[in-house]
Amino acid sequence: MNHLETSSRFGWKGIILGVLIQSCLLASLVSADGTLQPRVDVAQFLDSNGNSYIEVYYAIQESGIKYTQNESGEYECQLVVDIEIFLNEALWTNKVWKVERSIKDTSHTSENNDLIDVLRYSIDEPGHYEISVRVRDMNQADQIDSVRTSIEVRKFSSDKVEISDVELATSIKKMTPGVTSNLIKNTYEIIPCPMAVFGRGSSNIYYYFEAYNLMTLAGDKYKALCKILTADGDEVEGSGMIYRTKRKQFDSSIEVGMMNTAALASGQYRLLYGIADESETTLASKEKVFYIYNPDVVVADNRKQGTNEALEGYSDEELDEEFEKIIYINTKDDRKLYKSLNNAQGKRKFINSIWLRPKDEQIPPSIFRERYLHRARSADVQFKSVFGRGWKSDRGRVFILYGVPSNVQRFPSSKGSMPYQIWVYDKLKGQGGVKFIFADFQGFSKYRLIHSDLRGEVRNTEWKTEVFKGRSQENIRF
Repeated sequence: MNHLETSSRFGWKGIILGVLIQSCLLASLVSADGTLQPRVDVAQFLDSNGNSYIEVYYAIQESGIKYTQNESGEYECQLVVDIEIFLNEALWTNKVWKVERSIKDTSHTSENNDLIDVLRYSIDEPGHYEISVRVRDMNQADQIDSVRTSIEVRKFSSDKVEISDVELATSIKKMTPGVTSNLIKNTYEIIPCPMAVFGRGSSNIYYYFEAYNLMTLAGDKYKALCKILTADGDEVEGSGMIYRTKRKQFDSSIEVGMMNTAALASGQYRLLYGIADESETTLASKEKVFYIYNPDVVVADNRKQGTNEALEGYSDEELDEEFEKIIYINTKDDRKLYKSLNNAQGKRKFINSIWLRPKDEQIPPSIFRERYLHRARSADVQFKSVFGRGWKSDRGRVFILYGVPSNVQRFPSSKGSMPYQIWVYDKLKGQGGVKFIFADFQGFSKYRLIHSDLRGEVRNTEWKTEVFKGRSQENIRF
């Protein structure tokens, strides 16, 4: 294993060069809570020597970053980012670094801006790589966020046409002479979109992939393939050029393009890309899932924008795990019925029907599912304890259903009280200043929800008597 530091071929200079750019995401799709909300994606490529490497793309939402004014009147932020990569469940590498930024004023910070960067790692061994990125805002002690993704690193063949993974981006353009950036690769400046959400505010989906072993092809021409498919696999007409004829010059090539998504309805789609011969026989192809958020594009039956395609290929065990995680949005009857299902097809169809049910939030089911499961993964990391998995805890449930709170007040153990936390949401389900009170009765970070003023949640106006020992409620102040 080797962490790539520089490479003249790609014009890389350094590893940690945080860049604030216009995001491809609408923050409200993932979280409306003003949090760091990191996103991560990963892709595998070959370098000029035929060696494999991966790129890890991450983005941090600027609107969740807290800036503090220094003595000179400027505003500063400090983030600590750490990454852990596991190969077949064993720690393969990790890295911790600090990201700092100074600005003259905060009037231009926006929920549509992201701090985006790329990390690159040489890969010697194929296998299943799990990648975890964790972000801490040093100006907000309680502001910690994390995200995970994975990739199956493969060994490329040398005697047939192969293609890399694809990098989705909000912008790809020729680099400006004399400019150095960690986002420059093969003379292109590429602004990655780790969450793969496009549409309103960013209707053009840019893509970058590479082709290898082109000299194994007969003739002097080949065709680059790229088209958009629906979640069900149907081709989307009018989304852009499908084939581009190119002259074969070298054994490898760079394939860059753009497709417009302004007319696509909200939902999940797939980008099919690859290489074909002159007769348009596909020689190598792959797919990449992405999402569209176009609330102004009306579809006759929004239920068609489902999630069944995302569950294709899931084993019984994987379907069972997903159903277990959606305990917070299913019913007792659902759980009884699910136990009676004895095949993957039936389980897949039933889970999909749950995701398709009307929700309070007017977003496509596929995006709701992605956000829900992302929160579940984050909760597993943040709220795990010796008693069980983080997403099963009370804090995990609240986090999954309502997102990251606007503010968290943490109170450690003292002579007069046990550890407890107060989560505040500025606005939730039409209510303002909603509070959730969690207390750690056993002292091992197993916080139990003991009170909330949100309608439908547990309510206990006497909760202070449980938390405070030997003190009357009249003497308790907040």
